[in-house]
Amino acid sequence: MGVVSCDGSAPLVSRGWLANARFGATFGTTFASLRFATDDGRKADAELAHRMTTAFLEWRPIRRLSLSVGLGALVGGRVSIDWPTGVERGELLPGPLGTASVSYLVANEGKVAPFVLVGGQLGVGGERLRLDGAAAAERFTAFDVRVSATIGKTFAKRLRPYLSVRAFGGPVLLGERAVGSDRYHLQVAAGLAVVMPRGVDVFGEIAPGPERAIALGVGFAPGR
Repeated sequence: MGVVSCDGSAPLVSRGWLANARFGATFGTTFASLRFATDDGRKADAELAHRMTTAFLEWRPIRRLSLSVGLGALVGGRVSIDWPTGVERGELLPGPLGTASVSYLVANEGKVAPFVLVGGQLGVGGERLRLDGAAAAERFTAFDVRVSATIGKTFAKRLRPYLSVRAFGGPVLLGERAVGSDRYHLQVAAGLAVVMPRGVDVFGEIAPGPERAIALGVGFAPGR
């Protein structure tokens, strides 16, 4: 969350790598529309909903640049796949999630002008899909590469609303029988970061589409 910066209070740490670090956690749910294809040419549209939680470490080697890694879990969800021969529905079992991201502050905000951030993220998540009524489960692995642009403004020194546009892509592997991807490759989101004293911040975000999502999080920066 590169939209969070100094709130003007005295930092807890002023030297060392901790002075430029931020720790936190996010919690959210994503709703996606996918399209799968098999080797023999069959295609199917699918709807997916899954929940996730991630702990992250963010570090700023220079003022405008932010690097972040995250490790967490996909904690379950549902999938519905509409094959030509019928609909498959099933449960997504929990699995690991990893992310790595970078953001760069293109423009500082002024009295009137907003701040502008650009960024990129890599992610991979591994779940297992157990179809309704089945005893066994198959691998359900998703790879995600996305780029983003964010614009926002600070009000009352602590309230920081923002808008983000994200374009993304990457394969979704349904066991060994099909490969899919998102149908739209686009997400538009609005969020609010609240910068609190002593390096603490909280944030929330909603993305109405095309990829829909809801996310909440908390962060702590001892050097802020």
